[in-house]
Amino acid sequence: MARIPSLKSLNAFPHAEEHLLKKTYSGAVVTIFGLLIMITLFVHELQFYLTTYTVHQMSVDLKRGETLPIHINMSFPSLPCEVLSVDAIDMSGKHEVDLHTNIWKLRLDKYGHIIGTEYLSDLVEKGHGAHHDHALLIKLCPQFSQVYGMLDVQRVAGNFHISVHGLNIFVAEKESRSGVSQKLELWRQTLEAKGFRLSRSKTEYMKCDFSAMGYEDGDVSLDGQVVPKKDTFRYLGSMLQKEGDIDEDVSHRIKAGWLKWRQAAGVLCDHRVPHKLKGKFYRTAIRPAMLYGAECWPTKRRHVQQLSVAEMRMLRWICGHTRRDRVRNDDIRERVGVAPIEEKLMQHRLRWFGHIQRRPEEAPVHIGIIRRPENVKRGRGRPTLTWTEAVKRDLKEWNIDKELAADRKGWKCAIHIFEGSNHVNVSHVIHELSFGPKYPGIHNPLDETSRILHDTSGTFKYYIKVVPTEYKYLSKKVLPTNQFSVTEYFLPIRPTDRAWPAVYFLYDLSPITVTIKEERRNFLHFVTRLCAVLGGTFAMTGMLDRWMYQLIKTVTNSKTRSVLRLTQSTDYMVNYVASGTEMPSRS
Repeated sequence: MARIPSLKSLNAFPHAEEHLLKKTYSGAVVTIFGLLIMITLFVHELQFYLTTYTVHQMSVDLKRGETLPIHINMSFPSLPCEVLSVDAIDMSGKHEVDLHTNIWKLRLDKYGHIIGTEYLSDLVEKGHGAHHDHALLIKLCPQFSQVYGMLDVQRVAGNFHISVHGLNIFVAEKESRSGVSQKLELWRQTLEAKGFRLSRSKTEYMKCDFSAMGYEDGDVSLDGQVVPKKDTFRYLGSMLQKEGDIDEDVSHRIKAGWLKWRQAAGVLCDHRVPHKLKGKFYRTAIRPAMLYGAECWPTKRRHVQQLSVAEMRMLRWICGHTRRDRVRNDDIRERVGVAPIEEKLMQHRLRWFGHIQRRPEEAPVHIGIIRRPENVKRGRGRPTLTWTEAVKRDLKEWNIDKELAADRKGWKCAIHIFEGSNHVNVSHVIHELSFGPKYPGIHNPLDETSRILHDTSGTFKYYIKVVPTEYKYLSKKVLPTNQFSVTEYFLPIRPTDRAWPAVYFLYDLSPITVTIKEERRNFLHFVTRLCAVLGGTFAMTGMLDRWMYQLIKTVTNSKTRSVLRLTQSTDYMVNYVASGTEMPSRS
């Protein structure tokens, strides 16, 4: 029987502890607290079970022949609607300029309300409401423009960008000297019949030697008087030379420019006039005089050098500098906002070329073009530069396809020289930029992005990597869309740049497709987690109840013993007093 107590310790079903058999206030508090925790955890686990989770898979993109939708919604606080243009181009060669099909432009006030609907179709106008934009724009500008819509482009790499975006002809006929004499005589008779007189002393002619056609020998006469022959001939402000050169014409135009300069010296040399205003005056009054008729010039390097030297002397004079001050030409041009005259010369020539290209072949304008004759033996030395060859050189230098000349607006944008472009503020706010419909959890990194410029201007470039994506719902519905990542780059504008400040979006497609699939959680997993959570809470509340019971019991027992000891001491003192004996000392 001595071993019976040791066997009791092996009992797996002991009797309930003492605190479990008594109902206490502390146990009630712990029970209520435990129930609240259980209910909270149960609701959390139920919500977690009812929500779906996504599984990501990657595979090779096999889609072909589809289009790529691009949704844009942007605001420009410093640019009006009429100067904004949306252009798109892709690697397949498709180029669309100033898109209007699915793109709309609005004028908005500082609170985002529409104040101009001239760029809005009736269908969109009915369904468009007010839009409140970035708070900073309200402080910067009372009015701004908004560009929004959708581009549907081919599913290849490309880019789209939002940017800011009229000659007298003398045709010489192949006449012989006798024919010219007959015409002169006819003109003389006609003028004298009307009471006019043709001057014999001032009449002169020039024989052109830049054609392969031969002419008969002899003189040109007027009323029996020989007309003097000249090597240069002035016609409508231009100096023509018999060999087809333009040396005299270039010198004459430079002199005409200096004449205009002297007439405007009072303004251009006044230190109180701002440099930008002087530059605008130069672009309006002086440079056109220097480039009059320049669209027909087959310029050589020396001609361009003469014009550039003359222009820089004028611009340095405007700024009050000489070459001894060692100020760079680019700095001078930046102060006055004037592009190099060489580029303006090329622009004039290409503008005239575009006009000729758009005219039919039978138009008289094609007759005046001097072309190098075929099947003719060329002489020794370098051949004379023709206007057609100069145009080919310009097209190659500016990297422009001559086929673009058929599109007048596109050609005008391609050859435009951008003077004063450093004052074009392309500050913008991207409210939305996406490459397809949205799905749960998508993140477009450029949404609600603002880029505000204060003292400079330039071009923003966003390099975008588009990732084809498929989102599969629980209902087996498949939503094709695209995700993207972006890298941003800002290029400050320089006076010599041939481009307006703009906002470029250069996109490329990833060869990998991401499939995002919704999945529901396992019910057994939910039951297991629920049991673990509720059981753990129950066990923790039980431990807490036991600890509190033991603590309260310990405190209560300690107080009881103290009261009992105090009571015994009091009774002892009363007994000694009643007996009249002296209490023993506690030494």
